[in-house]
Amino acid sequence: MTDRNGLPPLASSHSPNDVRNRPVLGDGRKKSMDNFNLRVFIQVLDQGSLSAVAKAFSMRVSGVSMLISRLEAHYGVELIAREGRAIVPTTAGEILYEHAKETIEAEHRLEQEMDFAREVDRGWVRIGAIRRIADGFLPLIVDRFRESHPGVSVRVEVGTSDLLGDMLLTRREEFGCTVAQTDQGLTNTPLYRERLLIVTAPNDPLAARQAVSTQEILRQPFVMAGRRSGLHRRALLEKALGRSGLIVTREVADQEALKEAVRGGLGCGLLPQTLVESDVRDGLLAEIPVDGVSLVEEICLVRRSRGHLSSGAMAFCAEILDSREPALVDREVIDRT
Repeated sequence: MTDRNGLPPLASSHSPNDVRNRPVLGDGRKKSMDNFNLRVFIQVLDQGSLSAVAKAFSMRVSGVSMLISRLEAHYGVELIAREGRAIVPTTAGEILYEHAKETIEAEHRLEQEMDFAREVDRGWVRIGAIRRIADGFLPLIVDRFRESHPGVSVRVEVGTSDLLGDMLLTRREEFGCTVAQTDQGLTNTPLYRERLLIVTAPNDPLAARQAVSTQEILRQPFVMAGRRSGLHRRALLEKALGRSGLIVTREVADQEALKEAVRGGLGCGLLPQTLVESDVRDGLLAEIPVDGVSLVEEICLVRRSRGHLSSGAMAFCAEILDSREPALVDREVIDRT
């Protein structure tokens, strides 16, 4: 049986058996629906096709329609309708869609956190690190730790400082080696300070200057990387310049994208010396020295302010804090706590 468009009827089509006329299941106190039903419902609205959803879930179209019918019977209201060949949500469907997505996302976060807890229980240490640390001094420490703690497995996840902050807050990592975080739910233990450089494209007129005034820098367009880290570096630069009003014309996802944007002449950038020193040396970028301005940011061990570290993570943190790798000594090392 098909509708006037040649499509199979939806469970919510008006009929004497309209779901709004069906009795409420049980004693009137509805229990939550199985998350699988919610996943199917989300995909029906996202894809707008029963057959596509049926294929994705290895079901029959009639099975998808039946699951939608169960949801409508459960809530006592129509959730979807047809407009021509399109499947659209009703008002109730829109409400369920938003809450269903939140439910599925919460379930996903719970699974991630439980995976993390199981790994910790089995003797895993999960560490987050920004790229220049993951490729720098951290591998030497990981190798040494594995030799001294053969029963503990180490996993290093690489990400931006913003991503690592989120991963720590959602318990996907025990601790991270990254730029100091500003969230009150995280605690920073400083490792060292790293110099930041203001860089520009080599054909920028400022590239040929021996020194640039703070007023001139404030007139230049800047590109920033990352959500929180971009705001943090902007605040650092404005504090060093002694006034606010930095012109940020573009925001990009990460520092590699920032380097490309600066090389392409889209604006100046503020980047760690270790990340751009080879580009400056090879003439791909140019440093802009600013009168009386020296910029540094702290690289820290970062962990959640509440909760405890596993014994393996505590041992690994101690290994980092007790190490004096050349990569650390070459920079301005600060007191470690």
